Amino acid sequence: MTTNKTGLTLGFLLMALIVYLSLTCSLFVTNFIGQLPSGYEIGHIVSYAILMLFFSYTLPKEANRLKLGLVFIGIGVGLEFLQELTPDRAFEFQDIAANTSGVIIGGLLSSYSNCLRTPGPAWAPDQAGYSNVAVRSRESQH
Repeated sequence: MTTNKTGLTLGFLLMALIVYLSLTCSLFVTNFIGQLPSGYEIGHIVSYAILMLFFSYTLPKEANRLKLGLVFIGIGVGLEFLQELTPDRAFEFQDIAANTSGVIIGGLLSSYSNCLRTPGPAWAPDQAGYSNVAVRSRESQH
């Protein structure tokens, strides 16, 4: 249960970082991500995909994945409306589409990786030192 609490804490910190970066005009976003071609959209997609993947592993039930996806899409839409209230940011439908794409990509990746692993966290090695993903792959080859 400690790992789950730690995972949830880290997940909420990640969510807080996304909220902060969405509502402020940070130098990181402006100077780094903004300089990449389609950088802002890629930033949205990657952020929300990581968020979805992280929470999908922390709360691994299949039913949680759909609920999480809807919550994260709702957060993305809500943040876009809140950006309209800030002096440096603006509401953009492209951002909503990018956020939603990230949630879908994260959900699909977590679904696919759940098919490859045995129960337990993917990062936890078994007694032979292999991760659960590697163990499942070895079993399917025999």
